[in-house]
This record gives sequence, C-alpha cells and structure tokens, in this order.
Amino acid sequence: MTGVLAARLGDLAAYSLQAGVVLAVGLLLGRACLGPPRWRLAWAQLVLLIALVLPVAALFRPPADSYLVALGAVAGGPGRAADQPLWPMAVALVIACGAAVRLVVLARRVHRLRLCRRAARPWTDGAALAAARTLAGGSAAVYVCDALEIPATYGARRPVVLVPVRFLSLPAAAQTAVLCHEMRHARRQDWLQMLAEELVCALLWFHPAFWWAVREIREAREQAVDREVVRLTGERRVYLHTLLRLAGGPAGTRPAPAALLLSESRLAARIESLLKEVTMTKKAFWSGLGASVGGVALATAMATWAFPLGTPAAPAKRAAERKVLHKPNAAYPAEAKERGIEGDVVMDVRITAAGDVEDVKVTKGPADLREAAAEAVRQWKYAPSDRDVRATLTIRFVLDKKKTSTDPKPARGAND
Repeated sequence: MTGVLAARLGDLAAYSLQAGVVLAVGLLLGRACLGPPRWRLAWAQLVLLIALVLPVAALFRPPADSYLVALGAVAGGPGRAADQPLWPMAVALVIACGAAVRLVVLARRVHRLRLCRRAARPWTDGAALAAARTLAGGSAAVYVCDALEIPATYGARRPVVLVPVRFLSLPAAAQTAVLCHEMRHARRQDWLQMLAEELVCALLWFHPAFWWAVREIREAREQAVDREVVRLTGERRVYLHTLLRLAGGPAGTRPAPAALLLSESRLAARIESLLKEVTMTKKAFWSGLGASVGGVALATAMATWAFPLGTPAAPAKRAAERKVLHKPNAAYPAEAKERGIEGDVVMDVRITAAGDVEDVKVTKGPADLREAAAEAVRQWKYAPSDRDVRATLTIRFVLDKKKTSTDPKPARGAND
C-alpha cells in the first residue's frame, strides 16, 4: 500500500513541477506580450486550463508494455508491517486534510452569502438602477445589506447584487457606475468562474503557482470590467472617484467567493489600467500572441519531458507477443521480509531479439527489494523475435501467511 501511495505522490510532485513551469512561463509572457486586460484575462484562463490538463499528456506517450509478477506468501509470515515507512501516508493525509479544510471554508462562505441575501432588503427605487440595467444589459436583482461595506454579486441562474448602506448616499452617476460594474459581472457569469477558481485553489492549495494564476485572472477580470463600465457610461472620472471613495470606507465583511467591486486585486493597478488605456495594433497583438503560444508550447514540452509522470498502463491487447521460456522467481530478501517491507518494483528493460533481458533499470520500488527483482529478471528468457523491444516489468513482493504464486502475463514487446 505504501509503495503504491509513494508512487502516486511521486506523480503528484512531477505534475506540480510541470504545472509550475507552464504557469510561470505563460503568466509572465501574458503580462509582457498581451497588454489589454480582456486579452490577458483570456490568456491567463487558457494557461490555467493547460496546467490543469497536463496529466492528460501522459496518455499520449507510447506506453511500454507492463508485466506483473505477484510473489505470494513468503516463508516467515507476513513480517512486521509497523516497520514500513509512514511518510507517504502522512504526506497524503496532510494534502487531503488541507483540501478538506479549504472546501469547508468555501462552503461556509457561500452559505454566508446566502445569509446576507436573506437579511437584505430589495432596492428598486431610483433612475440609477434603470440606467445601469439599460447600459449593462443585466437584470440582476439589487438588495441593500447592512452587513456589507462593498458591493458584491453572486449567483448563476438568478444573480443578485448586494450593495452596502453607504451606497445609497452616493450620487446617481456613481450609483449607476457601481451597478453597471456588478451587472456586467452577472451578465458574464463571472461568479461561476470565480467558484471554479476557488475549487482549484482548494484542491491544489499547496501549489503557489495556481494561487498566482488565480490572482492574475481576477486582476485582469476586474480591469476588463472596469473598462467596460467606462465605455458604457462615458464617466471615467466619476468611476475613478467612486472606486477611491468606496476603497476609503471601513473594512467590512468581504463575502468571497463573490464578484466584488473592490476585490483582492490591487486597486492601484486597476486605476493605472484605466488611466493608461493600453491598446495594441493588430500586428502587435498577433506577434505577442504568437510569442506567448510558442513559449507556452515549448515550456509544456520541456516540462513534460523533464518531469514525466508514471508510465500509463499498456492496452490489454498488443500486436506483438513474446513468449516466456524461462522465468525464475525472485528471491524475497530475508532482511526485507523480517522488516515487513513489501511493494512493487518497476523496471525498464530491453528484451533482445535473441530473447535475453538486458539494460535493466529500476524506476520505482522499495530500495531493499530492487536488487532481488533486477537479479531475477536478468535471468528471464523469451522466445526469439526479429528485433529488440523495450518493456516495463513489474514484480510485486507480497507477504502473506498462505503460500501462493501468480504466473506472469506473457511478455509483449513494444518497438524501440
């Protein structure tokens, strides 16, 4: 059990390195080559998606064939299981507990949003609401919540905009700008995207690159919505003053996950983005996009090559088969048996055209069992063939009270 768990943790470590490389290269290229926020937003979301699906790339590698030899009970009994390493179980437990805590916190925040909505009172008065709905094209209901200090939007099918009490004292133009911002979030279904981002951060809480990616996405999203609001209202100065006025208020409840007017993204960066109005020519855009795509493609290829995941299982049926002529079983090391060490030893080997096993490289398995497994497979003999093949052999060492054995599956070659 610990051997399999350690192998899965090894794959997780390799995946974490892959994702870190891809996210770092992709996010840095996005900031350097793609200026407007809406393009940086789309690019950062794409890079995050690529990082999440990186394990799929392992499925497209030509898999080596896998052969399993199960050694049953060994003389001397099951050994002392307490001597087996506990670190894989401890690490897996920490990762699982961290994810569970993050998911519980997320669920409590969503529940807090619902409580805020229940305690709020509807707001339907004023020309600002009608103007915001006309400009932003949204129909979200607006509620005044005493527990909030900043406007927030949540919900998918029936989105709701929650505004603080001090929102009612703002001028009509500022109210329109604030509601336009929240209506655009509702129309774009940003709450669902933010919820998905929270789930990614909860499940991969231990990886700082994913947190960085989510921060970049949210900053670009807020900047993109800011620009939409200025374009729709034509009131850049009013909108900037409204942001500063709300930011200067008391730090009240921030009911994440929700689309907030003043989220954790940097306010200074948002104001700078509104003042600069960065634009790109078509030539500059396509050049920047090409450089970004090329850089991420190269980073993905290098990361998956440098930090490969475990070899996927081979298909059940293969065209070429190699018959085993001679297969001596591996001897269970006495010291490993006494200490209760068991597990799988995975080896990458070359089966020659003459049927000999050569170039044995142990890739995974308990250190105390590796030499015994390698020594055994070197003595295996296969039926002759017309060419050499590479294969992955797995010998399983199992301690049991009953003496059993399982014959290996026939060797099936994979072309060099």
